[in-house]
Amino acid sequence: MAKGTFHDIPNFSSDLPPLDRTEELPDPIPETPEIRAQIDAMESEVLGPEIEEMSDEELRESTEAVNEDMLEYLRMKKKSDNKEEARRARVQYELYEDTNELMEEIEELIDKDKFEKAEKLSIKFLDKIQKKLAKEGAEDDYILAAAQQLQDYLTIHGQMAENTKYKPKLWLAITSNVIDAIPFVGSTKMMAEAGFGKTMDGTHLGLKKRVFKAGEAALWGVVDVAAVALGAFTVGGGAVLVEGSAIALKGARAAKGISAASKSVKGVRRTAAVLRTAKGTSKGAKAMMNVSRFMVKHPHLVTKTDDVVRMGAQLRKFDNVRDWALVAKKGAVDVPLDWTKRTMVLRRMRKEREEYLAALDDALLSASLPKSLPS
Repeated sequence: MAKGTFHDIPNFSSDLPPLDRTEELPDPIPETPEIRAQIDAMESEVLGPEIEEMSDEELRESTEAVNEDMLEYLRMKKKSDNKEEARRARVQYELYEDTNELMEEIEELIDKDKFEKAEKLSIKFLDKIQKKLAKEGAEDDYILAAAQQLQDYLTIHGQMAENTKYKPKLWLAITSNVIDAIPFVGSTKMMAEAGFGKTMDGTHLGLKKRVFKAGEAALWGVVDVAAVALGAFTVGGGAVLVEGSAIALKGARAAKGISAASKSVKGVRRTAAVLRTAKGTSKGAKAMMNVSRFMVKHPHLVTKTDDVVRMGAQLRKFDNVRDWALVAKKGAVDVPLDWTKRTMVLRRMRKEREEYLAALDDALLSASLPKSLPS
């Protein structure tokens, strides 16, 4: 495999060109008639208090519900007649169990201020996961591409750690941020973090933030099991039929005067519908709908969430998946998605995730402030 050189990455998060927002952002999850019906049903139900109005107990229950509904979805998909879906669901389910064990060990080390051991443990774990994904990807380019993306980051990590002053706490934070974006690895890690109430680098998650973390994990988890969506995301069989029904439905809704929402908001709502389909009446699905209700009140948060979805699309774009898989298979150095382009996506994702998390913090803070000052 071509690993590039340290000089290819003078600084992991600087010198990045502006994000191109001119390209049409694809929907992370296509809207099928079944998904639309589930959304309509949830919209007609009493959803309960919104995120900012929930009690601490309701917020805890919402996080647990999203995670449990996602696990139920994975259990259901493991039995799918579609072998690719079944394999991807099984991989995610097993990774979640492994990541939970890792989080327990890392939390214990961080509590003892042993960041260097925690950081090295995380890299050792990711190296093990990379090998597992590479093995599973022998018959699935989508999984194999994720294995190569993870390998690219591990290569970056090794080069930067060798050529810069090693700061384990900082590198644990960088690792935690970047791998959130990598298919299969990110969704299972975020599920575990939502459950623990802390990120892999030891950052405490407030109760509201845990709901958002679980919601994002579910969205990408569903995308990575199905591996089909509109536009650039399309990577699997059956996508044309799904796309056709989604476009027809979109036209029908436009005729009714229903305006197009943010793609990230749509993704959250459609994830809710998928979870509800998997379990019938779903508390987790309702929690996801409440996340979308909160998002639309905070335009800056939606903008930054759309940017994260845009970068997530790059990691899952059909052409890029093909090229990442080609590198993994042949160690090719002349594929269109070369080392510099591949690492640019990972570097950019870290920056966009940091800005998204800052926007989420701002939105949650403003939501908790009094609406007016007492006279």
